Order: sequence, then C-alpha cells, then structure tokens
Amino acid sequence: MESTTSFDAAPDLPPDSGPGVRRSLLDDAGMEWEVWCCVPAAKKGGLTPDYARGWLTFESASGEKRRHAPAPADWRTVSDDSLRILLIAAKPARQRRTA
Repeated sequence: MESTTSFDAAPDLPPDSGPGVRRSLLDDAGMEWEVWCCVPAAKKGGLTPDYARGWLTFESASGEKRRHAPAPADWRTVSDDSLRILLIAAKPARQRRTA
C-alpha cells in the first residue's frame, strides 16, 4: 500500500517553534527520538530556501541527529506514523566541530 500522507510546509515560520517545544517518538526499531523545530533567528547566507524557513531536528537516544526541511506547519499535531515518515526522509546532520 502506498502512503498518501502529505505535509504542508509553513509559508514563513512553523507554529510552536519556540524554545522548549518538543515531541518524543519511537521509531520502528523501538529507538526513542526527540523532535523539535529550529528556525534561524536571521536570514543567514548559505541556507537553502527550505532550511531558511525552518527544519525539524530529530535526535535519538544514542545521539544520532537528523534534519528534515522545511518543517511542516503541523509538525506538532501530525500522527506519530506521519512523524516517522519525516524521520525516515530526514538527512543525517553534520557533526559540529569543537575548538
């Protein structure tokens, strides 16, 4: 059966994108993930248009991070199954370099 789930990207900023707004999710393997929306405070050069409008960050209990852009406007209220689809589509986040 083919999935027909659709997600509406936020025109400007996703709602509920403030600090502390998070969701928890279990993937199909039982791994726990925290999900939150990141929105750049100012227009930064180098961001693709999708990322400039905000993205979802998925972080697993083991520390793996993935990003999905753009963040759907309804990310806080979509079903866990729909959020799992976004997790699968999310790209691995680059490791930050420390000084």
